[in-house]
Formats: sequence, C-alpha cells, structure tokens
Amino acid sequence: MIACLDELDSARYPNGVRMPASTPVPRSRARVRSTVLAIASASSVVAFVVLAASGCQGARAREVAPPAGPATVATATAASGAAPSATPGIERRVLGTQEIPGRPDMELRLYLIEYAPGVAAPPHVHPVEGIGYVVEGAFESAFSDEAPSLKQQGESFVDRASVEHRIFRNASSSAPLRFVMAYAVRKDAPVLLPVAPGARSEAASNPNDAPSTRDDGAAGAATALAAGPAGIHRTAIGIRAIDGLPGWELRVLLVEYDPGVAAQVHTHPVPGVGYVLEGTFESAWGEGGDVAVKHQGEPFVDRAHERHLFRNASSTEPLRFLVAYAIPKGAPTLVPV
Repeated sequence: MIACLDELDSARYPNGVRMPASTPVPRSRARVRSTVLAIASASSVVAFVVLAASGCQGARAREVAPPAGPATVATATAASGAAPSATPGIERRVLGTQEIPGRPDMELRLYLIEYAPGVAAPPHVHPVEGIGYVVEGAFESAFSDEAPSLKQQGESFVDRASVEHRIFRNASSSAPLRFVMAYAVRKDAPVLLPVAPGARSEAASNPNDAPSTRDDGAAGAATALAAGPAGIHRTAIGIRAIDGLPGWELRVLLVEYDPGVAAQVHTHPVPGVGYVLEGTFESAWGEGGDVAVKHQGEPFVDRAHERHLFRNASSTEPLRFLVAYAIPKGAPTLVPV
C-alpha cells in the first residue's frame, strides 16, 4: 500500500511545496484505474511520454487495445519493419509516441523489444539512428562485416543508420532478451527495413530521407550530468543528432532516485517518454493535480510546460527509469520553478 502524499513529511519537498492529497490505492487497483482512464481518453492517439522525473498518463500497451491510429501498438509495430508474426519469437511493443515540437510530421517513439531464447533477427537496415538500453539478458550484434559484439543487461548502445545490421540475436539459448529503443522519426515511418544478406544497405528505400545532421562522435557513451539535488542521479546514456532536424538531438537519460527522495518542483521544455526499470514513483501535474503512480515495467509521459511534482514512492527502495526526449541541442530537460 502506497502512503498518501499529504501524510509525508513536508521537509521532503523543496520550497515547502507538497504533493496534492491522494487516497492510497493498491497496486492492482491503480493499474485498473489507469487502464480505464486510458481507454476513456484515447481518441486517435495513445501516447506515453516521459522523462527525467516524470510521466503520468497512459496505460501499458498490453493492457489496452488502443484505437486505430499512428500511435497504436498495432500500427506502430507494423511500421517498425516487421509485424509480430513476421519473425517468431520477436515482439516489438510501442511504449509511447510524442510529436516533436514544431514538427507535426515527426515524432519521438519508444519501444520495448523482446526476443525469446536463441532467436535471431533477419538482416535489416535502420533508416535512422536509435539509442537502446538492455533491460534483461544479452545480445550479439554486428553491422556490415564487423565481428559480433556483446551487450549485456544495464548497457546502452546505438543502432546505426543506413548500414546493414547483419547480425542481431539473443545470446542465450535459455533466457529471454528485453531492451528499450528510442528513435526520432517521421510519423508512420519504419525504424527497420529487411534486406537480403550481403546486399548494399544504401539501396534500401528510406522513408525518413533527409539531409543528415548526424554527429558520429562519442554519442553512445554514458555521460554523467551536472549534479542535481542530493539523492538524484542523471546519466545521458546516448545522444544523437536527429536526421532532418538541424539543431535538435535525440537524448536518452537513465535517472536514479534514492529511497524517499523528491525532485524540486519543475517544468519540462519538451515532452518526454519514459519506462520504469525499478521501483515506483508518484507524480502530479499542474496546480492541485491528481497523483499518478507508476510501477516497474510501466511507461509514462513527461508533459511539456506544466508544473510537475515527482518523487520516489518508497522510503526503502531505489527508483530507476529511462526517459527519452527530442530536444534542441544543449537545452535542459527540466527547469526548476
């Protein structure tokens, strides 16, 4: 049972600001409520958005059958280059999408991808770069003629664009593989396209075709960000320039909160989409907004330009989550208020 926010020590909230009151809700009931709200509110787009400390709306894709539209699990999975049945043992699930500010033709898209033990993907090419994080298991991967490399749980990686992804397979014959992928793409465009083994990847049709603004520096390396409030640790696990959008970048953060820690009240300049890796958080938007609760394995959205209160719901357990943004280069992902 999660404690009501209004019963917490006000000292946990900077500037004396406290979360609005909420009624404790068992985890299972909270999930049912979030599912019902998502069904009631979804019209044509279901988006789950996140970030460095955030996200409140949206239900897990497996629990909701969203209506037809570019952000639904069914259509977005098909757009990813392979329907669920195309390669047995591979499931691609869209956790959320958000339109990129000022570009109604482009979106931020976050996937959860699962491979059964021993399963390998057919050779393919990615029209745009993506940033990934291994949630569970390990995989072997090779682009073009490179030797396979190994990535394991807790490691980040980059999907290269316009290069044949010759090998990608679950490295284990007995354990599943799960990883999260973030892309900034044109709406309804795929993030992978099948190619014949050994074929020149440049020949693949690229629906995201646009002048490249890619920076091939150390974009995949994890980078510790400037120190924030005590007990909050933020690491950029990947930063990539966005093709066709000069001056903007795809940025993915790993955010960790110590037990009982709350963020300073803040806003986000752009929307974000996130995924809870460990723990539970409580979040509220605007003045007197309802408190939302998100648990391990659930997606969320960080709203733009709204007052945001956020905290680790547990006084004994840490909180860890991923959040992705499409954001102007060098801009902060949150601004204290």
